[in-house]
Amino acid sequence: MFHIKDEAQRPQVLLIIAGVITTVMLWALSISIVLHNQEIVVAAWQSKPVTKFYPVANHTYEAFLDKNDFSPPSASIVYENGVPLGPGNSNAPSISCLGMGRYQFRYDRLHFSTSDNTDPRTNGRFYEIKWPVPIPPLLSWFVFGLMIAVTAISYYFVRNLDIWVCAGDYLRRHRKGLSVLIIAVSFGIVIVPFLITRLPFYLYYQVIAVHPDTAGYMEIVDSMDKGMLPSLYLRPPGYPIFMKLVFLISNKLFSVVITQSALALIASLVFVFAVFRTYRGLTPLAAIALAAFSSSHACLESEITILSESVYVSVLVLAFGLLIMALRLRKPLYFTLFSIAAASALYIRPAGIFLIVIVLLTLIYLAVNRYKRNNVAALAVPFSSLLLILAFYNLFTFHSFSLNNNAELTLIAGVSALLEQDGRYSKELNAAIKKIQDRMAPHDREVLETTWDPEKYDKVMTDAYNNTSGDKGVAGPIIEATGNLSQQKLYRIYKDLYLDVIKRNPWQFFRKTIITFLAYQQNTAKEHEIYSILNMLYNDMYVQKNTMCNSLDITVGTLCKEYSNPRPLPYFGVQESECGGIVNYIPTVIQGIHYKIFSKLHRLLFRSLLWPALNLYIFVMSVYYLIRCRYRNTGAFILFIMSSSAIMSALIVGLSTFPNIRYSYTTEFIYYAGAALLPILWKDVIKSTQG
Repeated sequence: MFHIKDEAQRPQVLLIIAGVITTVMLWALSISIVLHNQEIVVAAWQSKPVTKFYPVANHTYEAFLDKNDFSPPSASIVYENGVPLGPGNSNAPSISCLGMGRYQFRYDRLHFSTSDNTDPRTNGRFYEIKWPVPIPPLLSWFVFGLMIAVTAISYYFVRNLDIWVCAGDYLRRHRKGLSVLIIAVSFGIVIVPFLITRLPFYLYYQVIAVHPDTAGYMEIVDSMDKGMLPSLYLRPPGYPIFMKLVFLISNKLFSVVITQSALALIASLVFVFAVFRTYRGLTPLAAIALAAFSSSHACLESEITILSESVYVSVLVLAFGLLIMALRLRKPLYFTLFSIAAASALYIRPAGIFLIVIVLLTLIYLAVNRYKRNNVAALAVPFSSLLLILAFYNLFTFHSFSLNNNAELTLIAGVSALLEQDGRYSKELNAAIKKIQDRMAPHDREVLETTWDPEKYDKVMTDAYNNTSGDKGVAGPIIEATGNLSQQKLYRIYKDLYLDVIKRNPWQFFRKTIITFLAYQQNTAKEHEIYSILNMLYNDMYVQKNTMCNSLDITVGTLCKEYSNPRPLPYFGVQESECGGIVNYIPTVIQGIHYKIFSKLHRLLFRSLLWPALNLYIFVMSVYYLIRCRYRNTGAFILFIMSSSAIMSALIVGLSTFPNIRYSYTTEFIYYAGAALLPILWKDVIKSTQG
């Protein structure tokens, strides 16, 4: 409480109190609306008849709904003649192959089966759904807008009260304790969501994803085990080295997954600590940003997969955290660590090629702002040395002075649907191109040439590539047509074909690049259903046993021996059906907290096109401030480097491959972190604490 010295101030104080109370009430109302809309805490229900049904497959029927945001899992219920069906939130194979009342709400539609698997169009029964009473969007936005306005007005008046002067004096006297509190709370903001996301997997659903591309990394590990120099014609060395280091401690694939999760958490905490050291007041916001990124389903899926993306992302997060400290604190150690991290990212994934541009821009910034020579050397020497070592290694083992020996294959795969026959090619090569062209139906080719819809375009391109009929993608027919050529000559052919696509169809190539770039951004609004993925992985690994771990390849089979003959896991059930075994995970309390509450709120707040749009705004503003300050604004430069990295990464994907979420999620952390650090554009607002 505070004492009113002047009675004339009483009305003003009472008005402020009323404003604070109103603010609290509006916040409570806004939160209630969100919880209701997300079906977490439903305030009121209504019933709606469902009369039009469309057959989908086997026992599955589809009904379209007025509401378009039934985000799974949904609390809504389907009734048949007044009797609830179930279980709800069943997966698609269960509904199709088992039926018996199973159903699932999917945004604007209902997939369901009848209680006895009869046809709902002819069985004479009445179907209805019980779902939350919809709150008009205009009313919701009015409440949210009013909440923001009243909060801002209340803050404007409350900040002038004497209590804040006293609080400021107290905080200045206890500055060290405040710093400890800030970093402790910020670390907690990262760790708690991280645990909510990972605990269900580690406690109950320990299924590892082994991708076909995993074999390429394992072959390099096998060469290292045999004391041989591996040829890096297909995969870069960074991830195999990481796997080998883990295998020195434990030769279990699960140990690789645990290490990937640990590295992801450490990288996030290092980034938060970097902000704490340089822009202390923004530390909690940076923590929220990294928590938003690391607790997505895409991150978890990446961590449980034996592929390089998770480690690559962790190294990128580390690199940007180190760069922030290096630029603000001007210490050679941080420049050295950033330089090593940036080069390591290139060792792990060639997609990190944009880091070469980032390092060059940073060197220019150091020169313009007269950083000490030891800082410049600390940045330039480790990065260039590590890249030269990799290039010379490839020259020695593969006779190619390059960082990435697989770039040409990636490029030709990305434009495979645009390949055309040419009189300059051999008869065999034209036949191979014809074989690749025939994978695409005439309708799909028309879509490819006319649509600007990123999802439709991506689907056609991906289907054309995946419809391989066992001939090893786009490379198979070309290899068969060109005979037993060396890898270098094959890559030269891939490169020539890629350049011919650009020369022959520059407009189509431009469209492909732009549409893929847009699809890359759209992935931010998507979210993988991690528990459906776990069901699928368990089915592939433990039931069907059709993963690469069951390959006849001795090397692959040996390295996958942990999963070659797996034992059933207790938190998965398998039901026999007309389609074979149907896998369903067994829900738990912790899993329910993650899936039914946390994931829904996370999807609402952070899976949105708002974030890439905000990144574009930050890029434009940072360029403006850099020009205005003649390249001397450190905050603007940090945001410029981060935002341009995300844009360059999207362009690289647009020029070379498909906008798979596996590729696009790798720079999503920049969207959230850039938004958290946006105030550093106005350096007079934020007081940085150095040292």
